[in-house]
Amino acid sequence: MSTHLAGLRVSALQAEVDRLMSEPKQSQPRKLVIAVDDSDNSKYALDFARKNLWREGDRVVLLYVFGSPAMPMMVAAPPDPEDLVLETVCGITPEEWQLIVDQTEAHAREVVGTYSNYCRAHKMNDVQERVVLGDAREVLEAVVSNMEPRPAALIVGSRGLSAVNRLFLGSVSQHAVTHCNCPVVVARMEDGWTVPSEFAVTSVAKKARK
Repeated sequence: MSTHLAGLRVSALQAEVDRLMSEPKQSQPRKLVIAVDDSDNSKYALDFARKNLWREGDRVVLLYVFGSPAMPMMVAAPPDPEDLVLETVCGITPEEWQLIVDQTEAHAREVVGTYSNYCRAHKMNDVQERVVLGDAREVLEAVVSNMEPRPAALIVGSRGLSAVNRLFLGSVSQHAVTHCNCPVVVARMEDGWTVPSEFAVTSVAKKARK
């Protein structure tokens, strides 16, 4: 087995991964939640999960969490607050903010659709797509905590942040390992891995938007 793994609330735990691979089939399908975005790290996480963790009958939940610009705040415009003339204080109007959110969500759904195509191309037919607005660390923790039954595992890619960046920016994978109430597998991209051809649609669509 690969050593590029992290278990629940601890560093790499081979026993946890072995348990996921060997546990007997249950009456209900296992859920594998895979955090996805448009990065190669995310594509690797799904590719890794298919090759190493998924087995026939498992349900795959593709979870894309996207952020947004700061929500516009409205204030009374000077000089007379009683006029109730409102203006934004962050540079965009509520309408412009909503447009950005809608466009970002549409792109997220397009990306998740490509991931679904990859799954079905490999006979992973039980796929659920979820696109959520919010902070990735908070959403991942909330989603897996509220799932019934509990997911068999949450699989996330690793951006390979330096120690300094982890300190100041935080790490989604690190937060997941520490806070999520299910086993967490952190898939760190191996040298020489290339993006499978099934993901090419995303790249073409990305170029078309430029």
